[in-house]
Amino acid sequence: MTELMGGEIQCESALGRGTTFRVVFELPTVAMTADAFAEDVAACREAGMDAHIAKPVDIKQVLRTLKLARDGTLHEQKKS
Repeated sequence: MTELMGGEIQCESALGRGTTFRVVFELPTVAMTADAFAEDVAACREAGMDAHIAKPVDIKQVLRTLKLARDGTLHEQKKS
């Protein structure tokens, strides 16, 4: 999964004032292209995309992909 953003925040906590925490948000990246050939899908995956959806968009496929991402099984699907 691609690391999209991250940063440090300062807050007051039980650990003391000015304690610094590292926060990293990881979001799945889904390529949505008009190219649907196997080599196009492979190129997207090699570029770091977690999934590929071809245009015209099939809303059922989008929902399936989002469900896999939500359930944490998108990477298992990616390997196959």
